[in-house]
Amino acid sequence: MGMICVNQNGETNLTTSTPRCVADWAHTQEQVIHASYLLAGLVLISVFWTVTSRRQRKSLRKGELGFSLDCRRWARTSRTAAIINRPVQLLVSFGILGLTMSRLNSYDVTEWSYYTVLGLYVIAIVDNVVRFLASRYKVLFCFSPLTLLELLCLASNFGVGFGSVKVIGGVRTRTYLDFSVMRPVFILRSYLEMEKHVPRSTKGWMMVRLGVKILLMIMVGASIMFFFETLGEMPFFTDNGFAHLYSCSDGSVTRHESSECSDSTWSVMFAFYFTVVTLGTVGYGDNAPQTVPSRLLAIMFIVMGIILFSMEIDNLISLYKLRQIGNPPYTPKPDSKHVLIIGNPSFAQLSAILRELFHVDHLSDTDTQQLEAIVLGERKSKFTKPLIAKLKADPIFTSRVTYIAGNATRSEDLERSLAREARAVFVFPDKLTGDAATEDAMNIMRVLATKRYVGPSIRFLVMVLRAESARHMLASGVHPDDIICENVIKMGSLAQNAVSNGISTMLSNLGSSLSVDTSEATEESSTPLLAVIGKDKSMGPDILTTDVAEKELSERSWIKEYYAGAAKEMYLIHLSKRYTGLTFSQAATRVFRETSGTVLLIGVEVMFSDDESSFHNDAEPRVLLNPGESLLMTEWIQCYCIADDLDQVFNYKICPEEVSLEEMRRPGSTSTFMNPKGDVFQPILSADHDDDDLPCDELRSLTAYTAYMTPNYDSMKHRSPLATSRTGSLVLDRSLESIALSFKNSNRNITSGNPYDNPQLHAGIHSNDVTGTSKTLYTPPLDILLHPKHIVICSFLGEDSLESLQWLILPLRSPYATNHPPITILDSAEPSEILVRTLSVFKNVYYVRGSPLVYSDLQRAGAKAAAAVVVLGKRAKNSIISESASDAELESSIADAEAIFATMLVELKMDFSKIFTVTELANEVNSKFMGMPFQLNRLQHVMSGSGSARIDIATEISGMEVFKLWDNILQHEAPEQKSEKEIFGLPLYMSGRILHPELCENMVVQTYFNPSIHKIVRQLVGGPRCTGVIHTFSIPRALRTDCTYADVFHSFAASSYSGICIGIYRMSTQAMGTSHQVELPIVITTPKADLKILSSDRLFILIGAHTLVRAATRIQNRYRTYKGLPDPVKDRKASKDGKSELYV
Repeated sequence: MGMICVNQNGETNLTTSTPRCVADWAHTQEQVIHASYLLAGLVLISVFWTVTSRRQRKSLRKGELGFSLDCRRWARTSRTAAIINRPVQLLVSFGILGLTMSRLNSYDVTEWSYYTVLGLYVIAIVDNVVRFLASRYKVLFCFSPLTLLELLCLASNFGVGFGSVKVIGGVRTRTYLDFSVMRPVFILRSYLEMEKHVPRSTKGWMMVRLGVKILLMIMVGASIMFFFETLGEMPFFTDNGFAHLYSCSDGSVTRHESSECSDSTWSVMFAFYFTVVTLGTVGYGDNAPQTVPSRLLAIMFIVMGIILFSMEIDNLISLYKLRQIGNPPYTPKPDSKHVLIIGNPSFAQLSAILRELFHVDHLSDTDTQQLEAIVLGERKSKFTKPLIAKLKADPIFTSRVTYIAGNATRSEDLERSLAREARAVFVFPDKLTGDAATEDAMNIMRVLATKRYVGPSIRFLVMVLRAESARHMLASGVHPDDIICENVIKMGSLAQNAVSNGISTMLSNLGSSLSVDTSEATEESSTPLLAVIGKDKSMGPDILTTDVAEKELSERSWIKEYYAGAAKEMYLIHLSKRYTGLTFSQAATRVFRETSGTVLLIGVEVMFSDDESSFHNDAEPRVLLNPGESLLMTEWIQCYCIADDLDQVFNYKICPEEVSLEEMRRPGSTSTFMNPKGDVFQPILSADHDDDDLPCDELRSLTAYTAYMTPNYDSMKHRSPLATSRTGSLVLDRSLESIALSFKNSNRNITSGNPYDNPQLHAGIHSNDVTGTSKTLYTPPLDILLHPKHIVICSFLGEDSLESLQWLILPLRSPYATNHPPITILDSAEPSEILVRTLSVFKNVYYVRGSPLVYSDLQRAGAKAAAAVVVLGKRAKNSIISESASDAELESSIADAEAIFATMLVELKMDFSKIFTVTELANEVNSKFMGMPFQLNRLQHVMSGSGSARIDIATEISGMEVFKLWDNILQHEAPEQKSEKEIFGLPLYMSGRILHPELCENMVVQTYFNPSIHKIVRQLVGGPRCTGVIHTFSIPRALRTDCTYADVFHSFAASSYSGICIGIYRMSTQAMGTSHQVELPIVITTPKADLKILSSDRLFILIGAHTLVRAATRIQNRYRTYKGLPDPVKDRKASKDGKSELYV
């Protein structure tokens, strides 16, 4: 066995060529020099890496990731990287330390032990490379203490075997001591990284874990102390009077140690060490003062140390905290822009907001400015600790999100956030709060303070919990179209979904960004490749895992159609002049034909004005959904369409050639005030003017929303296709005008600008107060329980249920609803007086006091026989500050527990085809618990089987504990880096049985990119000023055989009562759990034109409100004619004419 150096005395060393093993500063100095060379090389690599990555970043397009960010993401999120950093590094460091200790025991260095340690260091270098890739600031990483120590370990270990042989004291020597003795530092680091993710266990195991941690800390201190004490005093401090003084036998003092002067005495370093030890109240006793004044000073130092040390250490900690995440001000990167997020959202909300904000659909190929988000919130907010953990662990997330600890009501914190330079300010509440009024009030104060600081030029997008809070936000200066009320949107979606199943999923998909590869090259048997699911990879896990087995995908062509439809969004565009003079129905049909059904027109946005001269002051924008044949398209008219992306719309040349793609993409570029004279609605005829009195060749009814004498009138008249019109007239009715004006008048007289004030509710309450009708909510009678359209609402809101229930019931009692089904509310709370007074306005509304978690109460409410059961989520009564991401997830899970249990109880032993349940959840992570009755039935079947099956399950469970521990120690810091199911791929969500938890949050962000986009959703859910509704219809008999989606679309669009078919509700067979199959319908939004229609399909038809009014008027007229009843409108008109003649 070869020896590098041996432990031997000087005489023996004279007769051998093997150097002697020593510990001397001469060898250590050489090791430090070699380490400095390594440091210089690492710094050069870091500088080159940083410069190259920054240059590459300027050339990135459409959400591309540079090599640096891609490597950092892998190093921080990959399981392979975690294995290298933690268990491998731990074992390697233990191996190096063990061999080093054996060397210190014998003071010999054998070749086999040295080269073994050298091989272990090669593995340790891999760990250092991974950590280098994971670091955000490469140059600073080079100078971190652990990096410097690792370089010293590498250089010193190399010096043990390959360093120069030095002659010390006339003897050839090599060192046996290197920095490897300090490997406990790396052992402690790896242990802490693994231990922090292991959940708390029993008291005994917690004591063991704490004991191991303390032992490793002691080993760290002992190893460092051993290293320096073994080397002895540094040469610099030898013969240095500052460090050492010696007293001689003759009473003199010298700095040179000798046989006559060997006793150490007080030096400056001696006194400094004693004072620090005394002030630290430790007092080792190795040094002690001898004079009385010195001893008195020592007493004073001990007393002062207790006070001063505690104060100064606190100041030191405060200075250290300035470096923590959230304390430094925001420093913008070159070529970047930012938005500010304030309020008090939960971490689940914040994650959804950032996913939508940074989605690749919102990026542009030519946009050189990267969008960043500044989150301003207090450290005690619920989202803070999970957000900081995410920022520490996820490099891509960190590159685009900055957290500023502060309060939005303080100017200094707004200044640190660069609020005046923000492109927009987002304001979000905590939707899990038990006090919605207080939560909205706090956000109102934040908006007031922030607006006062930034001025009126910054756009604010606000989410409120209560409709009443919208009025205060308006008074704060927020635009009405930038206020989204959660109660109105969510409750309206649930209401529409209860009568037209699947609408909530369609609206949620249209309001969320979802990228999917639907290229023709994809085989039919393969699942569409999802590039991003409402998020890019920086925002969370790579998720979209469905429960559909791959072997059955070839039989399920619907899955590709579903994802293709889910990826579509709504856009506001200007229409090309090629469509000028066509009715809306004709333009929609033509666009559908030219784009093969990939682009659908669903509505227009126009300006209303009573007086053309006062347009700029009084004009108001309005969205009209499917105006059908009652509106003529003008040049540059603004339209809402459904498409995959704006690139598709632009490539089909639907927009004017003068508008570039970048102008279409720019947030706020499609202004509602463009071309003011072309799209102004000016009523010049009396409201009682009959459509039949108008000539066919004139536009005097102004249903084209063009002023009668504007320059556009003559050109439109000449270009209008009079000969090809089915009716022979450009003017079909005046219902569209009357509906539009009624909203304008109601807005002025009742709502005072609040888009969420409902005239119907105000009128109903006022009528109730005047007539003095019964203000009592009764329990439902038997005929109601057996009613085929009966709807049951399971509420956990208690005394706070009024805010939600009134917006849930209003769409079901809308004048445009196909029917008014009976409604039963099931809640455990005693209905309050104001609740009874408000809900008694509506007919056929009943109340059952009981818990939705009790089976008998569900039966009393008729839930088991109802057509639909709506399960509302529960609000948290106590605000809990999340200590970690797991605590935040636990809180949201607890908030959804009641809703999930109630849904399970309703669905228990029920056939999905006989009952429709829709559940409101607070967090999409909890959607994985839905549909559990089917999985529980399967588990019960397995457990009731043979004993061997039960033994196999027990064995699997015990084996899972080991894998769970392994997963915990390899878990990354990022709270969302888990294997969890995305809600978009859940069968229950596809069928409309789960309301998207972040529907409103996504809509707020979408409104930033697509101005006024939420006005469409607000109308479709039955909100105030509704101009269109979505109804579901069965396939007409004439279209049930050999028919495509294009045939259905053209058939409805060409009808005299025009409708736009925007989707299909199709039955499918899906897997619940691992193998249980269940038939569930799914929502297919705007499918391909050549999609074959099945006779069992149901159609989602968008119908304008004015069309429903025309249809109702025609039915009434026919009924009066059949019954011989007088027409009250004509009688009133005749009476008015008679009075006029009499007056003359």
